[in-house]
Amino acid sequence: MKQILYIDDNRTSQMIALHILEQVAGAVAVFTTEEATRKLAERKFDLIIADYQLANGTPIEFIQQLRERMTTEELPVLLVSASMDKVMLSEALAAGVNDCHSKPLNKPSFRQMVEKMLLTPYVRECEDRFLSITVVSWTCKLHHYLHCPELHMTFDGDSYQDADAKLSAYLETVSSKGIIFSQFEAIFNPKIHTKVVKLND
Repeated sequence: MKQILYIDDNRTSQMIALHILEQVAGAVAVFTTEEATRKLAERKFDLIIADYQLANGTPIEFIQQLRERMTTEELPVLLVSASMDKVMLSEALAAGVNDCHSKPLNKPSFRQMVEKMLLTPYVRECEDRFLSITVVSWTCKLHHYLHCPELHMTFDGDSYQDADAKLSAYLETVSSKGIIFSQFEAIFNPKIHTKVVKLND
């Protein structure tokens, strides 16, 4: 019988997932990626399913380390999340995840995805890649500044719009497809915003 390792730090979510998974394979649930690493050292699994948001962070680093030893065909990985979006999907696929599914899991599509992955592992194709970046803004002596920690760059202008235009122009130079979505939220002064950028293939 095929064996599935399920990683989720919520006991109720574990119970729901195991009820579904045990209908198609043997299944074991753990709370952390550290526990998962120990389980993988003890026995063979045919599929790993991990929740994106765990108490000790995301499973992305765990998946990247796993891919250094095993391919997506040798040990496929599914990522699940209640807040699946394009940024998360891009990050997951880049890390070596085979496919993703949104919660709740009590849907026919989830069971079908699991059965398909156990039968013939595949990797979901991602037509577009997205990156979420942080933008910190502040004003000094009537001059406006935008700093992006991920890019290690600061943009300035006589107005916020001027500085933002410079940032947008730079992003378009590194991605011919430009910015797909921008969302701004003032947290405090200085203000923190987020931008979601569509990347080149």
